Amino acid sequence: MLEIFFQQKLETAPSKEDLFTEMQRMLQVSPHNISAVFMPLYSEGQIPAASHFKRYKGKRYEVEQKDFQDFSVLKLQKEVVYAGESRVVEGFIATYKDEGHQYLFSASTDVAMAHDFGDFLEHNVYRWLECFYPFLSVVTFSGTDMLDFITSLEDGSRSVQIISSGLAFVPGSQTTRVPETLRKVKQRLKNEKGAALERVTFKLLPEKYSDSPMDYCITVLRDGSIYYHEGRIDRFREDISRLLDKSTANVQKLKGIVGQRESSVRKFTGLKLFFKNLDMLSEIERGEAFVEALESDRVNVVTLLHGNPYVHIVVTDMVDGSSFSIYSADVNEVKIVPGSYSTKASLNRLLGTIRRKFAEPTGQEEYSVTV
Repeated sequence: MLEIFFQQKLETAPSKEDLFTEMQRMLQVSPHNISAVFMPLYSEGQIPAASHFKRYKGKRYEVEQKDFQDFSVLKLQKEVVYAGESRVVEGFIATYKDEGHQYLFSASTDVAMAHDFGDFLEHNVYRWLECFYPFLSVVTFSGTDMLDFITSLEDGSRSVQIISSGLAFVPGSQTTRVPETLRKVKQRLKNEKGAALERVTFKLLPEKYSDSPMDYCITVLRDGSIYYHEGRIDRFREDISRLLDKSTANVQKLKGIVGQRESSVRKFTGLKLFFKNLDMLSEIERGEAFVEALESDRVNVVTLLHGNPYVHIVVTDMVDGSSFSIYSADVNEVKIVPGSYSTKASLNRLLGTIRRKFAEPTGQEEYSVTV
């Protein structure tokens, strides 16, 4: 779909509205054969993602970029060797700003290529974005933010129909997918130990007995991916910005925690994370699961200084040099203390890893640390 902006000689400079118009057109032609994913981006200082992309000097990907009125389209190519044969993997992505937030967008209009499209996202787009960390990263969501967002959509004139949902359980990321109502999803999260909302697919419908069409159908994942399936793109764009308002605000709050430790400063701020139901694990199981979760992020070097009866871990981000000490003396509480150098991007990434790979905190608060 995006290749038309790359290949055709256009009489007038297209805008991002043309991008959405083309997607709507493809949905009308082939409503079930399109895969479209939006990934919200966080850039310190709100530097446009396209500006970061222009500075790519790596050798892993061949990149061509075309900048238009208010969006950019990139063609990514990478040579891969499979079963002794070499082939070139190619795909297209777009980046744009909407409602104050930056997005990366990619789409496939060939249902036969759906599996290849998923591989392209996982093995190319996400790895491509990793080249720009810590300056640019995907905004991730908490399960609580996702649930609050979906609940807020039921405003009296619209209702949510859950198509499927996935719950992650402590420890790790095991998921179950069961079609159910929003009320049942909330009840399961309340009743099942260590459960967090991992992904949800839903339709936003008009009030009962209304003749108005469905607003849209989307899938939202904690890793920040938003899959658009069908419906009105204008309503989707308006609503999804509310979820991003909260998620990016959470990132901004970390500014008061990192980068404070001058040699003359004896007091600074740490972060407490609160969990439910970690008492279902023994001290040893908790420590092992926590270390495994932190080590799952390739940028982390994890040093376990103490594992029983309390946990003391030092995490070093090998990309930007940030370091954090992590303590857990209480079965349902974890403390994160920033090192002498730490960044907001690195702390946000660390929190995202804990949410997705270990357990989702039920709350967090800043606290004063004296050294």
